[in-house]
Amino acid sequence: MRNFWILFKVFFLNNLGINKLQKKFSTKSRFSQISSVLLIIFLALIVLASIGVYLYMFFSFFIMTERYEGILLFGITIGVIFALFTSFTISNSYLFESKDYDLLMAMPIKPKTIIATKVVSLLLINYLTYAIIYIPSIIIYGIYVGPGILFYLGSIIIFFVGPLLAITIASTIAYYANILVSRFKFKNAIKTIGSLIFFLAIIFLSFSINYVPEIDPDELDPILPLVDGMINAFEKIYYPGTWAVRGLEGEILLLLAYIGITIIPFLLFINLVGRNFSKAVARTKVSYRNKNFVLGEQKETSQVKALLKREFKMYFSNSSIVLNTIVGPIMSTVLVLIFLFSVRSEPEFFELITSQKRLMLAVVLGISLFMMGMMSTTTNSISLEGKLLWIIKAAPIDAKDIFKAKILMNFLISLPFIIINTVSVGIILRPIVFDLIMFLVIPMIYNLVIGSYGLYINLVFPKLEWENPVKVVKQSASSIITMFSGMIFAGLIIVAIIIFGFLGVTITYVMATLLLITILILLIVILNTNGKKRFFKLKA
Repeated sequence: MRNFWILFKVFFLNNLGINKLQKKFSTKSRFSQISSVLLIIFLALIVLASIGVYLYMFFSFFIMTERYEGILLFGITIGVIFALFTSFTISNSYLFESKDYDLLMAMPIKPKTIIATKVVSLLLINYLTYAIIYIPSIIIYGIYVGPGILFYLGSIIIFFVGPLLAITIASTIAYYANILVSRFKFKNAIKTIGSLIFFLAIIFLSFSINYVPEIDPDELDPILPLVDGMINAFEKIYYPGTWAVRGLEGEILLLLAYIGITIIPFLLFINLVGRNFSKAVARTKVSYRNKNFVLGEQKETSQVKALLKREFKMYFSNSSIVLNTIVGPIMSTVLVLIFLFSVRSEPEFFELITSQKRLMLAVVLGISLFMMGMMSTTTNSISLEGKLLWIIKAAPIDAKDIFKAKILMNFLISLPFIIINTVSVGIILRPIVFDLIMFLVIPMIYNLVIGSYGLYINLVFPKLEWENPVKVVKQSASSIITMFSGMIFAGLIIVAIIIFGFLGVTITYVMATLLLITILILLIVILNTNGKKRFFKLKA
């Protein structure tokens, strides 16, 4: 047990960057230390308050109809879905692909202790993901219902067991998928494509459930059937969640059943991992070698093109990184298509939308920008260089070309989704040519802005020391800052379009485009001056 706590302490301090923060704070004045802590707390409270406001707006339907159980069901179901996606993208990397495996196994520590530490680290990440939705749901439910102490005790238990089933399912799939593809030539490509198919399948199944029932015109409260339909959809998506909700409402047997259905599979998975841990780690190190390799003709190319090719090769070498960073563009297309086809399927609503076509186009544009601003590949492109950063620093290459290649890769990855969104809008809404051009141009410029901004933030907050690249994507300061900055920035653009709408849609689009171009030019200047200095000061 003592070795477990030592390993866990090392993980906690190193992976969350607490050691580095302590070192930085120790060189600052007392006033600077207090100010930094207060700023971090303030930003954390802003994020939590923003999430709480969004959830409260959504929960208003349940509150108006007094179907408060929908709040709990939403918190548990969506929390589990978040945990499922998180586990699927990081479980293999956290458990079997860490670079510290050989070092840990060489120490006088039992393998079970090492496995336990890695499983707990995986749990902590999932608890953070689960808490984002679950805890605000419990608080809002408690405010309006006023339950007793037993409810809160039960909610604490459900919090700790809630993500376990999602972790078990996702980790088991990742474990056996790794066995299947370990000896394939293009195993990284297969894992990436398989992960994306799994991700899209979950989204499709979730949204394919019809939660909008036929509304009775004689119904006194027309919102009630809609709310009941939403609750029914959540029950279909994650039926064990109904046991948890009813358990919190006082049915102890169902609460025990929920605890059992989450803990037992998790314990079985731990047993599976414990018996096959060394073999699973060995499989991750297997690589395909072409015995009949023949050196082909070497072609000369430009530095930017060579750097761009290198960026794509590094990016697609890890399926977990791909899945964590490509979610934004994929979700932008998924949500845009769902919204457009939902509108198309309702004739009366579609007729109303057609009369307000330009306003509706602005709404769809807002959805696209919001999702694409959540994450960019440049946010961690410097950090992911790790100990190999010295190679490109020592090469006779201008830092401007290195930055250009990283920003261009992010742009090329998002471009197909931007085109799909534009074509879909053109076919279904049939806007005027100018609006359709703006729908294409604004996201393209916005993507370059977010890519440039994310790259600079990564230069300011680099994380070059890591044993697992997924931890850079999930836990680095640059990822968190860029994600929330992108969401806020997209929100400001949407608000600006609404506020300046009285000037006319055309003028508003032109103003938004000019603003984005101005910001992009400013970011390019900053990268080519201060960004270069920071890049060459980095130590790998």
